[in-house]
Amino acid sequence: MYAIVDTVEIVAWIPCKSCNNCKTPQLFESQKSSTFKQMPCVSDQCLQTDAICSTGDDICTFSITYADKYADESKTDALLSSDELTMEGNFYLSSFIFGCSTVRRGILEDAPGVIGLGSGSELSFLSQTESMFGKVFSYCLPSIDSKVFSGTLSPGKGILSSTQGLSFTRLLQNYQFSYFVGLVAIRVGNDHFLMPPEYSQSTPTGLGMLIDSGTAFTRLVKPFYSQVRDSFRRQMKLTRIEPFRILDTCYRIPSGENVVAPRVVLHCQGKLFLDIPQENVLITVDEKQEWSDVCFAFTSAGSGFSVFGNTQQHKLRIVYDVPGSRIGIAQENCGR
Repeated sequence: MYAIVDTVEIVAWIPCKSCNNCKTPQLFESQKSSTFKQMPCVSDQCLQTDAICSTGDDICTFSITYADKYADESKTDALLSSDELTMEGNFYLSSFIFGCSTVRRGILEDAPGVIGLGSGSELSFLSQTESMFGKVFSYCLPSIDSKVFSGTLSPGKGILSSTQGLSFTRLLQNYQFSYFVGLVAIRVGNDHFLMPPEYSQSTPTGLGMLIDSGTAFTRLVKPFYSQVRDSFRRQMKLTRIEPFRILDTCYRIPSGENVVAPRVVLHCQGKLFLDIPQENVLITVDEKQEWSDVCFAFTSAGSGFSVFGNTQQHKLRIVYDVPGSRIGIAQENCGR
């Protein structure tokens, strides 16, 4: 079976055979596993979920809502369960705790499942595999144009010494489960914008920027996003077309015409500079023989913090060193 890697979520879940509205062909048949168990409401693990139990004899049933990520209020209901887990690379756990999804709504109806790589909870994949991987992992997402659309997930401390060119920034400590870093400034072409102090890393309550593999586009807090977007528009010097969903800066480019977008660089605390590749700044959203519609792949954040989305993470090796309280990033052309 396979699953989506999500650095914000805590609990892993997969669709089970009895699931309603699960449209994926991949369904876990728990009745065929002799080691599968359902966790009761009285278990310590159940107390770490949002389960509401009438009696201690009830099976632990919990919900996960993805309102902040998807506009359709996607949600899954699951039974907290345990079973043996074997991963590619001969990694084995005799008792892995996860959610057996029974109901799904919204965009998640087609999802194969989620491996939550958030930290700080005993239910997280990181905590359950700490003895093997030491709460260190990395991944590289390939270009969306890659002919072999397959990235890599590499758990374990070995990645810290085997990856060349890593630049590090510290993790902010004001969040228990998610990975926030200090976004200091953004450069768009010749323009340079400092992050407002209330959203920066410079104070103990600074919100910073969330690193999220499960969010599509980078989202910047207002009015910071407006400054960045307006600068991008001025330097593009092209007539805009109608927005495409949440992307509000789009253009129609005639076939064969080469358009170079302004360079976008994110500066995080320390010496981490994220020079976003052109293909991750201006993305194609529709294409015909005569033209292509392209959009600036950044948008406004609906919350009080910025989010570094997965479109801008393509072709980067991102290393999460939780014990070292840092994140390292290096260029890597994976998925070739």
